[in-house]
Amino acid sequence: MKQKWGREDDAGGLSERPGGMEYRGRSGVALLSVFAIAGLSLHARVDTAQRHYLLTYAGTPVAGAFRTDAPYTLLMVVTRKGARLALDNK
Repeated sequence: MKQKWGREDDAGGLSERPGGMEYRGRSGVALLSVFAIAGLSLHARVDTAQRHYLLTYAGTPVAGAFRTDAPYTLLMVVTRKGARLALDNK
């Protein structure tokens, strides 16, 4: 009677070559972590007015390529003395 020593071919486990699901999963988690850390860092460094204008600022070159005249909005601040344009008073 002959015995076969070692592991079966279909025993499972991690593959030796990168490219399996575990490699893609780890890469995806790493990429999501980078975006999460960058987002939290940006959120901590900018004030409310800058956060409000961020999407408008980022989309301006794209909108300028498609539209030549368009309405726009400005952020106004209302105080006891009246309304004024929101400025960065740091």
